Amino acid sequence: MKLEKRSSGSDVTPDLPEEKGKHPVVVYIVVLFVAAVQAYGRDDELTFPDLCAVAVSGLVIPLALSCLARLRMMDYGAGLVLIPLVSAFMSDAMALFGGMLFGKTKLAPRVSPKKTREGAVSGLVGGMVGMILYRIFFLLCTEVQLNIGWCVLLGLVGALLGQLGDLSFSCVKRQCGIKDYGRLLPGHGGVLDRFDSVIFAAPVIWMLVSAVTLY
Repeated sequence: MKLEKRSSGSDVTPDLPEEKGKHPVVVYIVVLFVAAVQAYGRDDELTFPDLCAVAVSGLVIPLALSCLARLRMMDYGAGLVLIPLVSAFMSDAMALFGGMLFGKTKLAPRVSPKKTREGAVSGLVGGMVGMILYRIFFLLCTEVQLNIGWCVLLGLVGALLGQLGDLSFSCVKRQCGIKDYGRLLPGHGGVLDRFDSVIFAAPVIWMLVSAVTLY
């Protein structure tokens, strides 16, 4: 398998249509507040926490994950889109094993009782190691050598933000009194349970990849 460079006429990353992309967001916000005003004073009124929950689920999460599409639209996008996934998922895996082997000090016991500081450090190492392995895979598929320093940094950033996303959405689950966001994936919960670590990582990694020279 070989990943090819996009055959575009310029080196500028093709963006999602900006003007078209703004309109649904504006309409969504307007409809949201119209519904809040109409329901005010009734038994089913929308409280401020309700508005925040709807805004996050309907705006923030889709916009964050849309950065995966933006990565895919770049040169060698079929490979670059894997960066947030590799860094976040490798961090998850290494944090799990590191916590099982070395975990003693709780990281955030009220949010996620099983997570430890030792596991978190293992996760950061896992994200960086994952990106080093990714660099080798990318070279084999594209014959393009990525800058190892930037790869390690992206692994660290992706792992750190992945852990922050995991803890943030665990906090939401605790407040809502639920264990998982769904049952689609047996043993893992729902899609959001698997991708909560990518939600924070994807936008930042897309901005970094767009701003620096990886190869």
